[in-house]
Amino acid sequence: MEPISEGAYRVLLADANEDVLVSVKGFLRDRGPEFDVRLSTDVDGAVEAVAEGNVDCVVSGEKVEDGSGINLLREMRAESEVPFVLFLGDLSSERAKEAIEAGATDYVGMTLAEFVAAVEDPGREQPDILANRVRKIVDRERARTSYREIFDKANDAIFVEDPKTGDILDVNRRMCEMHGYTRDEALDLNVRDVSADNGGFTPEEALENLETAMEEGSHVFEWKNVTKNGKEFWVEVSLKRATIGGNERILAIVRDISEQKERERRLKESEEKFRALVEQSLVGIYVVKDGVFDYVNPRFAEIVGESVDDLVGESPLQYVATEEDREMMRENIRKRERGEVDSIRYSFTAVTADGEKKELEVHGTRIELPDGPAIAGALVDRDEL
Repeated sequence: MEPISEGAYRVLLADANEDVLVSVKGFLRDRGPEFDVRLSTDVDGAVEAVAEGNVDCVVSGEKVEDGSGINLLREMRAESEVPFVLFLGDLSSERAKEAIEAGATDYVGMTLAEFVAAVEDPGREQPDILANRVRKIVDRERARTSYREIFDKANDAIFVEDPKTGDILDVNRRMCEMHGYTRDEALDLNVRDVSADNGGFTPEEALENLETAMEEGSHVFEWKNVTKNGKEFWVEVSLKRATIGGNERILAIVRDISEQKERERRLKESEEKFRALVEQSLVGIYVVKDGVFDYVNPRFAEIVGESVDDLVGESPLQYVATEEDREMMRENIRKRERGEVDSIRYSFTAVTADGEKKELEVHGTRIELPDGPAIAGALVDRDEL
């Protein structure tokens, strides 16, 4: 027996006539070792073979023992979606409709015995319809299965939605994990059922987002979803207009950003606390960038007799009383901007806006801001120490 090649087409042939099955098996095997063919003459044997999970496609004649090909198809469809090619014997509209309604993947308007006769008759040119159909059907099913696997392995939740009604038509595994529903439960939902209903997150606005995506082709926004047990959480939603199965749909990719939102909240809270601490400090706080004040707190402005707004953008050198101190400050700023030293502490004589001279002490250090290096420091009036 020849070894089965990787990616083989595993075909189950079913028909009441075993001689016909052997002939069809021979035709398929002549096409190459990629065809792995099994035979069954009765309904129970065929159903059992498919249940074992080693069949890529079923090809059935019009009749099998204990029933018809249609009966076999119905039995299989109760448990499996394996592709099914049915040889009907004729192509009357009633027969074709019955095959389609029963779940046939494809059908042929002759019996398997007629197919064998056509292939064996040297006077007739019979195209290799069966081998080609099996290849195409199995390849298409494998592609669909592969896409489904990718769909289910995605790290983000994915919804397929009806843009008109908001009904959820399909979801992946991550959607179920994120929202606490089984897939069957999710398919009974509408986008309104997974949207928080408070503040700016209303069911009506959820449907408006679908309309925007249909009009513009895509729409990205932050939203609040809700789980089956009522827990609200932040998500980033990316809506895409798509054509699936010939129908206009919305593909929604949903990412849980709850942790990101919590980090942002904590950062904002920390910044507010830091700003309150700096703004109310009894020590003058400043940031110098590119040789000018980028920030000063109210206490700093009070010490030099200026307003905060007037100081920002000004050079600190203009508040130094002597040329000697100016040169010292200029050199200290240069060293820290170039990274030659990290921090310096020194005293100098300052002149305030109204001409008063003060002995000030400054402790400044090099810092890195998002837009480049700067100097941050503290300033105290030595006379108040």
